[in-house]
Amino acid sequence: MDTAYDNISNTLMNIPGWGTIAGGAMKAASLLGKGLGRLGGGTDGKTKKDAVLGSSFFNWNVGLINGFGGKKTISIDKDYTTWARAGNSYTGSQ
Repeated sequence: MDTAYDNISNTLMNIPGWGTIAGGAMKAASLLGKGLGRLGGGTDGKTKKDAVLGSSFFNWNVGLINGFGGKKTISIDKDYTTWARAGNSYTGSQ
């Protein structure tokens, strides 16, 4: 989606007058969304919805609301040493 967004904004930038303004506004909005995403307003992209809301189309508006107002998921890392010691008894739980 980001590639399509960039292609649209680049195409608009080649149109004199209103196209340059619209393309520049799109690039500014994308840059603003990426900057705010680094400050905690972005999504983690773990779900399809998060990936869409984190794209350049939405990261500066609806995605920003989702990023700041939505719940954060907790990541769990697998301890391979512990699972290796568990043996065959708990392989189904992996």
